Amino acid sequence: MGDLCRDHYALLKAVLPALLTSPIDYRHAIGILDPAYEEWRPEGRPAHELVFVAGVPLLVVYNEGAIQILADPDDAAARAIAAYVSGRNYNVLEVLGEAALRRVKPHFIDGTWCCSRNYGVTSEEFRPAPSGHVRALTRDDRSNLQAACDRVERMRGYVSTWRDFDYMAQGLPVICYGAFAGDELVGFCSSNPICRGVTEISWIVVDPAHRRKGLASGMLTAQAEQAFSRGDAVGYYSGPAGDDVDAMVRKLGFRELRASYRFVPSCSPDQWRAWGRPV
Repeated sequence: MGDLCRDHYALLKAVLPALLTSPIDYRHAIGILDPAYEEWRPEGRPAHELVFVAGVPLLVVYNEGAIQILADPDDAAARAIAAYVSGRNYNVLEVLGEAALRRVKPHFIDGTWCCSRNYGVTSEEFRPAPSGHVRALTRDDRSNLQAACDRVERMRGYVSTWRDFDYMAQGLPVICYGAFAGDELVGFCSSNPICRGVTEISWIVVDPAHRRKGLASGMLTAQAEQAFSRGDAVGYYSGPAGDDVDAMVRKLGFRELRASYRFVPSCSPDQWRAWGRPV
């Protein structure tokens, strides 16, 4: 057991400093691997393994059946990774950026590739667009949120809405903001400390009847300014969102980072993971 612990520490010492040079890019992996990060979720850190294949670090997260490639492989490493992965049961393989995708994609064809945009912003880059219709939510807003979910399908249809509100209500470090039209809640935005030094926007949604009124920008502004007050940068994983979201976040000073490319094998029971833009 002692040798296994020493081996893990040696691997971590080799990988973590490189990840921390791009903390917004690698925020999910850092949150799992960084011993200096205090995990706040009730379920704790997921069971995982850090391995090197042909010199390239891979993070294997067992409960999700997920494998993330943590550096750009060359052609030989891409072939070795494909051979390694072929011997495992997994639900999703993830790489960052087009360079890694070009090397890896030819080796993974029996399944679906999809893409999601990533954005990040620091306090120096940020261009705020505050809204007087936005305020922080508290546990006393449960009835407001329930009424909004009853009215807005997209708000009630995503597990993130109630999950994040309940985390906040339990006193966990999840921040929720709401946008209001009078007394009616018409927008919701949540964030969490995803890793050391980075806050992630978890979920943002606005009632379609109240879009293009600056409410989404106002909620993002409130979230970002609170994160900056703690010294954090902000990351935003935009999923399948299109050019309208891209234009909004760029106006606020967010820059586009390397895209996330996910491969879901055809044998995976979790085909829902193939959301995002088809590649």
